[in-house]
Amino acid sequence: MLGRRTTLGLRYLNQTIDQYIHPFLKEWVITDNLSGEADSIDIFLENSRKLWQGAWRPEQGAVLVANINLLYWNGDVKIEKKPMGQFEIDEFEIDPTGFRMGAITLPPTSKLRERHHRAWEKTRLETIMEDIAKVNGLKLYYQTDDSPEIEREEQSGETDIEYLKKITEDAGLTLKISRNTIVVIDEAKLEKAVAQRTINAKDVNLKDFSLDESLSKQYRAAKVTYKNPKSKKTIRHTFVPPKAIRAGRTLVINEEVKNTAEAMRLTKKRLRAANKEACTGSFLFAGIRGYYAGMTVNVKGYGKFDGKYIVTKVRYSFSAENGTETYIEVRRCLEGY
Repeated sequence: MLGRRTTLGLRYLNQTIDQYIHPFLKEWVITDNLSGEADSIDIFLENSRKLWQGAWRPEQGAVLVANINLLYWNGDVKIEKKPMGQFEIDEFEIDPTGFRMGAITLPPTSKLRERHHRAWEKTRLETIMEDIAKVNGLKLYYQTDDSPEIEREEQSGETDIEYLKKITEDAGLTLKISRNTIVVIDEAKLEKAVAQRTINAKDVNLKDFSLDESLSKQYRAAKVTYKNPKSKKTIRHTFVPPKAIRAGRTLVINEEVKNTAEAMRLTKKRLRAANKEACTGSFLFAGIRGYYAGMTVNVKGYGKFDGKYIVTKVRYSFSAENGTETYIEVRRCLEGY
């Protein structure tokens, strides 16, 4: 019986280059982030003959398509390909130990990094996102039912990516750029999904872990008070989530709200943003495991840390010293908001 193996599959300039890369391959790392950072791939090559710093060096800005190939892992299936996405080559580095190449999903050459002045009136968040996606030649995957109405919105010299991050965060949503697509994510919706895996403290493939919970990163409640300068009417609302901590601070929000319904939505969103990093963790496994950013998992065998978590980062890697590994970062799912 053939033993299980894992290899990195790469396409460069639309050509498979595995046969050129593999004899020199020392390490590789692929990182999948839920939000906040571009996904990336880093490849470290043996360079004693200085080939990679000369004629063999790839072009900056060229596209790399990566998969992880699992050989003989599932019975009779010889090769299972795990697609990792499309990356643009960004940087190179050489030192006495070898040649490193880094590629990311949102490179410096992206049009999303250009600055613009634009304005919208009487529109919705989804419409603004669609407009910016079209201008940049990208698709939009708007993964939420929440598209707030907006009286006026202005982009004042920010880059498109800075502006997109700002308006999604203001709406209590999350932004990700992946595979030529702008993805808008409602993390509260993701967290409601049924857990797809269980992380068990007794897993023999678990090499390391860390779990942390901090009271200083939690608020018990959120409240908003807004007095309309024209009508002189004051709108007040306080939100206390299910299973709130018994005693703690109240998050005070100083933002405009038009009515009580809007105040209710705002307090939930701002409390979620403030509390979501209160309980976090990381796990390191031997081998390539089937995790991805945005999936939910149950954590079991850690006492009061047990519960449902969402995966915020996945890092697949290979090195001669450690073999293949899967590292994930998680945070506890919030209930009721």
